[in-house]
Amino acid sequence: MRKRAFTLIELLMVIGIIGILIGILLPATARARREARKVACKAQLANIAAAFQMYLNENDGWYPPATYWPEFSTGLPPVNEFLQKYISGVNKVFHCPADEKYFDKYNLSYSYYQELGERRMQQTFFYKILRSSSKTPILWDADNYHGGSVPYNWLFADGHVDQFLQHGTPTTMPSPFSD
Repeated sequence: MRKRAFTLIELLMVIGIIGILIGILLPATARARREARKVACKAQLANIAAAFQMYLNENDGWYPPATYWPEFSTGLPPVNEFLQKYISGVNKVFHCPADEKYFDKYNLSYSYYQELGERRMQQTFFYKILRSSSKTPILWDADNYHGGSVPYNWLFADGHVDQFLQHGTPTTMPSPFSD
């Protein structure tokens, strides 16, 4: 009785086919992972929007007097310190999953529009120019975590989050609260 077995050529062909399939799947998997990080980052900003709204409700409509970015020594604390109470002390909400550089150092992945803490929104530079809370930014990615020429995710004063694509086209996440 003769034993049945694979020949060396058959094994090499199977290994080659598996290699080709892996080569096709890896870029698609990496792309899906990048997209998942973008969406998670956007969801983090939407959660922060709710925390901002609670802060505004308790502080007569004033934004936190926080620094633009912790690295700039203005003597002001970072914005996440003001919002701890509204996020149940879970600072991880301020971490963009694609940020591998800043969160570990500053506990923050987003830059803050500091002028909001210094004057009423209607008196800020962006509001005077753009004339809309839906165009006045509060927070944005502190770096180009998701590629492109500008930070990708932005939280605006009306509570919505926009993603700016490389060519500048925004895609909007609905606002959890209105003007």
